[in-house]
Amino acid sequence: LYILRCVFYTRKVIREWQHPVFRHAFSSIFVTCLCYVIISIGHFDGFAEVLFWIVAPTQLVLSVVVMAEWVIHPFDWQTMSPAWLITPVANIVCCIAGPMIDTRFNESGYIWFGIGVFMWVVIFTVSFTKVSLYSQLDDKLRPSLFLFAACPAVIT
Repeated sequence: LYILRCVFYTRKVIREWQHPVFRHAFSSIFVTCLCYVIISIGHFDGFAEVLFWIVAPTQLVLSVVVMAEWVIHPFDWQTMSPAWLITPVANIVCCIAGPMIDTRFNESGYIWFGIGVFMWVVIFTVSFTKVSLYSQLDDKLRPSLFLFAACPAVIT
């Protein structure tokens, strides 16, 4: 469905990508697709493998682009929020789904695990500092506080 949105509402999707908070919600699409991969293992193995190799590399590229944005354009302290933690969670889900499809994909899981943990440590440190010391979290973003525990919960 999101592909249709990209086709019919391209300008809206571009504006969402350029928004400092909504950009990180793009990874939730990939988390959903990876959940479909995990659910379909054992029932539709071919579908699971094809979907995994479409979604996982795309998530990897998205993560690299997000990290490049950190270097190229220093982020504003005001836009930092726990919603940024969706991207590391998506990487961790990638590292879990790969070996479930086939044990040959264990090594590829290390790539997503390393990137996910690195991103989680950086984002968690900065956003937790902002929330705990400065209490500068918008009321609209308050429900996203559960994302502090999402990455460690998925890892365990």
